[in-house]
Amino acid sequence: MPLGTAFSRAVLAGLVWIGATAAARAELAVPHLEINQDQDTLTLVGAVSGPEGATADTRLSVTRIDASGNSMKSAQGKTVTLRGATPVEVARLVINAGAHPNLVATLQILQNDGVIAETRTEIGSPAKTDTNQSRNDE
Repeated sequence: MPLGTAFSRAVLAGLVWIGATAAARAELAVPHLEINQDQDTLTLVGAVSGPEGATADTRLSVTRIDASGNSMKSAQGKTVTLRGATPVEVARLVINAGAHPNLVATLQILQNDGVIAETRTEIGSPAKTDTNQSRNDE
């Protein structure tokens, strides 16, 4: 085998290994969704923790439902480098609590156009929180 071909195969194998390792590390990321409410506002803070140095693609989406049943959806995404157990903030959203009594907030960790982990919180009636770490296994 010519030296150039062997080198090319070694480089390709290395890139495949690096990609597989990065994918495996991203799957260990954990989404956190914190909700703070005072008299007039609701603050949603999305954060992600996971292996030191790994990256995570994230999306925080919020669906607001007013008293008439009309809904409005907004989303923001960000790619971050993780810092181990210390959550890295990926999004902060401040909402007038009185204008939208019912909210559904979802923080997702994305990989290859798919969701690998998410946490979801419904605010209003009924209020509940659901965290799913194995979305691709369904």
